[in-house]
Amino acid sequence: MWSAVLTLLALNVGLGVYAYMHPNFRDPVFDLKARAMEKHFDQPGDPFRVIVLGSSRAAAAVEPAVLETILTSEIGRPVAAFNMAMQGDGPIGQLIHLRRILASGVKPDVVVVELLPSTFLFGDRPYDFSVLRPERLRYDEIDDVVKYGYPEAATRKEWREATLNPWFGARFQLLARVQRLWLPTGVVTYQKDAAKLGGWNPWAAYPPHLYRQRVNEVKQTYEPQLQALKFSGPQMAALDDLLAECKTANVRVAVVIPPEGSEFRSWYPDRVVEELKALTDRLRMTHGVLIVDARQWLPDEAFADSHHVIRQWAKPYTERLVREVIVPAKR
Repeated sequence: MWSAVLTLLALNVGLGVYAYMHPNFRDPVFDLKARAMEKHFDQPGDPFRVIVLGSSRAAAAVEPAVLETILTSEIGRPVAAFNMAMQGDGPIGQLIHLRRILASGVKPDVVVVELLPSTFLFGDRPYDFSVLRPERLRYDEIDDVVKYGYPEAATRKEWREATLNPWFGARFQLLARVQRLWLPTGVVTYQKDAAKLGGWNPWAAYPPHLYRQRVNEVKQTYEPQLQALKFSGPQMAALDDLLAECKTANVRVAVVIPPEGSEFRSWYPDRVVEELKALTDRLRMTHGVLIVDARQWLPDEAFADSHHVIRQWAKPYTERLVREVIVPAKR
């Protein structure tokens, strides 16, 4: 019996030490893409580097290979682009991940930041808390996310439990390496192919008989959120800090409100549309950044569910993004 207890204790301590020595173990969702990005950017000829941040919306809509081809022709020099957008990354997640990228020594020339209105929903905790969970954070990031609205007691408790019992804290990440089909629905975990295609995660169109069902499901989730949306709260400071830190690092930045189908756009109340415009006006004046509202850039057939762009439409969207957002941001 004691040998079994000691074995379990040794395994737990061993994994805990490994996680401490390798901080990226906590967040393989980010780490896999980050390592691939660094490798892709390490090219001869000093390429112009572009990073795309954001949620699953940006991950599906921006095709790096197309971005590289079009931007190379526009600026006359090699381009290396990587889509670092990840499921659930709102303003806090984008800031935390940009800080990690800059700390690693990667210096992008342009960063495309996603301004997704629904990620500014704040109840008793910010939107990002539901995906960028405490167990994915490094120790020195805990104070930061608490400042941006993470519930302090719950955040510190969950991080501590995951650190002291890493086999439990990292259970989903470990299980994903064995069989993703065993995971609970909605869990964001390691995906071995997440870095393929330059980080792009293309979506397929749903069959016609499933499309209506999927849009109805999206409506049930998002319409109440959009009705209650307010662009205030501590997570707004994360967006301001993200833009300010890009300027400090001498990184040019462009902010994009991503494309949406007409049905999804119809769920916004007039109040939210007006407040969104006021927010973008303030960000332009405060930070001097280019902000583009691309919500009406694509037709309804371009979406899998009225808000995620399907594979066939990523190319035309990315081409327009380069010409109307990235090129102007470069100047």
